[in-house]
Amino acid sequence: DQNGKIYKFIGGVKEAFTQKGLDKPLLSPTAINTEGSDKSLYVLDKGNKRIVIFSKTGDYQGQYLWDGLGGISDFVVSETAKKMFLLQENKIMTIELK
Repeated sequence: DQNGKIYKFIGGVKEAFTQKGLDKPLLSPTAINTEGSDKSLYVLDKGNKRIVIFSKTGDYQGQYLWDGLGGISDFVVSETAKKMFLLQENKIMTIELK
């Protein structure tokens, strides 16, 4: 939600999800990306100009920082292709996953 809280649902049932180890709270999170087979959950944190990576149990795993992330409106991650696709107005940019 707008306050940075992430909700987890499995089969339509809400389950507990707590973010652990984050260096500073999410500020204006605008998009979340994950797939069933992905190992991680990715959050576009526009207010802090970063994409934060969590395990699916809520443990902080890392982040991508870039001033240009404030202008990103959406994104998709492909762990199999090891790429992140970022949408900015009418452009799509890619970042290699580490």
